[in-house]
Amino acid sequence: AKNDARIDDILSYIDTVNADIICLQEVDNDVIEKIKKKFIDHSIIHTTIESDTEHEFISNIAVISKYSVIESHIVELGPLKQILKLKFMRDDDIELQILVVHLTSDYYRENTAKRYEQLKKIRERNDNTAIKMAEDHFKVSQDNQLQS
Repeated sequence: AKNDARIDDILSYIDTVNADIICLQEVDNDVIEKIKKKFIDHSIIHTTIESDTEHEFISNIAVISKYSVIESHIVELGPLKQILKLKFMRDDDIELQILVVHLTSDYYRENTAKRYEQLKKIRERNDNTAIKMAEDHFKVSQDNQLQS
């Protein structure tokens, strides 16, 4: 019951933010059902990706979007590491592409260095596309270079 209230609070916050696209990780089936009920006028994508090269960790990814999904597939980034690649069509007929990844956490070594290497690999395999993140560890410079 306590967890249900927390999930309801998170979903209410997401609704309040009114973002065009929200990406979530570590989402179980019960939460997906709540998302589908709350965001009935949105596109909902739910899949699993391999997200840890050392511990064979599987991450349940959920994406909530106001836009229609026109393409969705899993891209192999390396052994036991995948990203979800999505393309959306905005209402103004502009195509938008996003990559969803659960970066490896390493509590025993240098997290920042490991994540930086993962981001470099993602950029190299995606035509050095700009990366915008909801994380404070990395910045993108004016010339579109990753900085840690």
